[in-house]
Amino acid sequence: MANNMEIWNQVCETDPGHTKQVNSRGGFTAIDQMYQVRAATEVFGPAGIGWGWYTGEPIYPGNGTVVIKVTLWHGDTDNCVEQFGQKSLGYGDRPDEDAFKKCVTDGITKCLSYLGFNADVFLGKFDDNKYVQDMTRKFAPSDPDWDKDKALFEKELGVNGLEYADVAAWCESLGRRQPRNMTSDQRSRLLDYINSDAGKASYNDWLSANQ
Repeated sequence: MANNMEIWNQVCETDPGHTKQVNSRGGFTAIDQMYQVRAATEVFGPAGIGWGWYTGEPIYPGNGTVVIKVTLWHGDTDNCVEQFGQKSLGYGDRPDEDAFKKCVTDGITKCLSYLGFNADVFLGKFDDNKYVQDMTRKFAPSDPDWDKDKALFEKELGVNGLEYADVAAWCESLGRRQPRNMTSDQRSRLLDYINSDAGKASYNDWLSANQ
């Protein structure tokens, strides 16, 4: 049976480092377009091969904007999502030379959102500061020493019958970084804590609640 949420679950979380807050129109979170293109490329393959889009003829509603229909395909050109992008043509004697590009970008972003890309932004989760902090920790760059420490760290966890994925999720629930984003000293202290009575109790309580 197909997993209908497979793509969505891969792409629904957003790195806050690739967003910015826009104060116009009541305020919203804007997502960097090239970040979205990279994410789509990671899932589907290069643009034009694994995914891509077609555009319709520009529509001018008469309110100083341009509207363009964007048809985004993925995997196969028969797998399509359609949406309309809309942007201002400029103001007064200052036309926006990038209006058509921005309009297509808007349409692509809307189409990708229907597949789950950056769903946390569109679901309003970025209005929650704690959620943004959690995502900042999750997407923090790995410690440079992680590659050489990883095998030993996971071996130490295995001695106690622990899995890295569970320990990482437990750390996040405590508001801490994942072990891969900690320094070597912090990972060492984490292992000491896990082996303490208090650490074992905390981990087991979390595990019981999340099994």
